[in-house]
Amino acid sequence: MLDYKNSEMYADAIQALRETLEEGYSDCVNDLHNTAFNTDFYVCYYQEAVYTLNDVSEDTSKIIQYIKSYEKGNPDERYAGFSNPVEVCNNLFCIIGKEILQELATVQDNWYEDVDSNLRHDILDELDSIDPNMVPQF
Repeated sequence: MLDYKNSEMYADAIQALRETLEEGYSDCVNDLHNTAFNTDFYVCYYQEAVYTLNDVSEDTSKIIQYIKSYEKGNPDERYAGFSNPVEVCNNLFCIIGKEILQELATVQDNWYEDVDSNLRHDILDELDSIDPNMVPQF
């Protein structure tokens, strides 16, 4: 089990979603993840990636297993490269972002809707309600 919800990465993923919405995101809800997580890298440097991954788990094999398990459950998604910590870190960040969105009822209920100011407000409120201290095991 990978317990990432107490990590800085989890908080950063929530913040990435908040920033995307606060910057006026108005496209379809189902593309929110792509805009928030696939338009820039979370980390760019080897040492930064190593530090960030160690914050999530001191056992990198757990992180790799978690990503492989995610891929197995989502066969249309493949994250290449487990030898490069930068790739692993960015891939994990992307997966965490997707899992946060999957937990938001507002997102699921409006999956094919464009984000207007009311929906943006509702998603931001739901993001605010996430308690990073409640850590379910995955």
